[in-house]
Formats: sequence, C-alpha cells, structure tokens
Amino acid sequence: MDKNPRKERFFATATQLMSEKGYKAMTMRELATRLGCDKSNIYNYTRSKQELLDIILFEIADKFHKGISEIEDSSYDAIEKLKAVIRLHIKLTFDNPDKLHIHVNDWKFLDQDRMKVFLRRRKSYEKKIEKIVELGIKEGSMRSGDLSFYKNCILSSLRWLYTSEIPSKKNMNPVEVEKNITEFILNGIKK
Repeated sequence: MDKNPRKERFFATATQLMSEKGYKAMTMRELATRLGCDKSNIYNYTRSKQELLDIILFEIADKFHKGISEIEDSSYDAIEKLKAVIRLHIKLTFDNPDKLHIHVNDWKFLDQDRMKVFLRRRKSYEKKIEKIVELGIKEGSMRSGDLSFYKNCILSSLRWLYTSEIPSKKNMNPVEVEKNITEFILNGIKK
C-alpha cells in the first residue's frame, strides 16, 4: 500500500471494522462514521465494499504466497522449511490479526471470479506444504504417510491461531507460541 497516511488510516480502520463486524454486517456508512467523514469520501479509496474485501484478502494472501515461495526456494532441508512455514504463519497472525480474521471468515463473500482465483491460490499454497512433507519423507527426516493427511494436520494446527484471537491477548509471546506449535507438529511427523 502507498505511504499515504490518510489511505493507511482508511484501510486500517476498514480492516478493523470488517474484522469486528464481519463482511456482511459491516456497512460503508459505519466506516465513514468511524473515520469521521462523509460516506462519499470513503469512495476516494475504494469503489465498493466488495473491492475493499478483495484488497484486504489478496494483500494478506500475497504475503503468505511470497513467504512460502521464499521458503520453497531456500536451500533448507525439509524440517527447516517446515519450521519456516510455522514461523511465517505465526508472524503474519501476530502482525495482522484483523486481516487473518477476515481471511478465515469472509473469503466466501468474494465475487465468483475472484473466489475462483482465491481458491486456486489456496490450493497452490497447500500443494507447497505437501511438497515440503514429501521432501522430508525422501530425506528420511519425516515419517512415511499420506501427504494430504500430513498437510491437513499441519494446516489445522496452524489455523487455530486465526480463530482463537491469540494476537489480541497481550500475555502471549509469539516466540513461545512458535516453539510450542513447532514441537507439536514435528513430534507428530518427524522420524
């Protein structure tokens, strides 16, 4: 996003409101009220609520895809790649709790064409997790098993981060959360 303070404030406020209310319940009038401006002014930043949802969802999705591509292209072994994936999820969750809440709960409100793109990209992301597990099996550092099962177990272990509102709890330490999740996942898959 641009380094325009008004635009940044607009998107931060919109993201927070959408996270709180949900896409369906949030109105552009509420957003204008929260921003302290006329409703017509918010259309300087977005054409519609649908476009706003699209921007928020694809911005956080792009961060996941950029992160996993860097991990995939690294020279790390499979265990280190899996640790990096866990670290990526935790960092993005703690840095962007409202965006992750929207990502998990409101993607289903994308228009049909954008939803197809979103789901295709999610499937691609999940395939990259499977490839990491497959590499671990080939390296002998991970147990043999069904790649889809392992992928789903790994992602399920990470998804609870988005739904438990951990980032809103001030006493949670991301480093400790990362250590605990990493140990949990690796104890289940490591040889």
